[in-house]
Amino acid sequence: MKYFVNTEEKILGNHDVVFWFVADTFQDGLDKNFAFIYDTCVQEFHDNLHTIDYDDETGIIVEVDRDGTNFVSTLDETPQMQKLVELFHNIKEQKERLDEEGQ
Repeated sequence: MKYFVNTEEKILGNHDVVFWFVADTFQDGLDKNFAFIYDTCVQEFHDNLHTIDYDDETGIIVEVDRDGTNFVSTLDETPQMQKLVELFHNIKEQKERLDEEGQ
């Protein structure tokens, strides 16, 4: 599965689901600590970061900064990407539970 992060828009997602970490778009009922975890993980990447693309099949992480420079790494070299993937799945699970309860 491919995941992406956009630090300018504060987005974490994959090809199916996208989560925004800004107050006016963050779904009511979701744990507000998710935004703190997101910010903490993103700070561990290169300065001036704009986008992260990660493919868990290849294990390749591509970071693109605001100047357009690419940095390539692996999950072993950049373990905070795994934290972002886990965060994505935690948010997705909580959102699904909230949606089920709301039906």
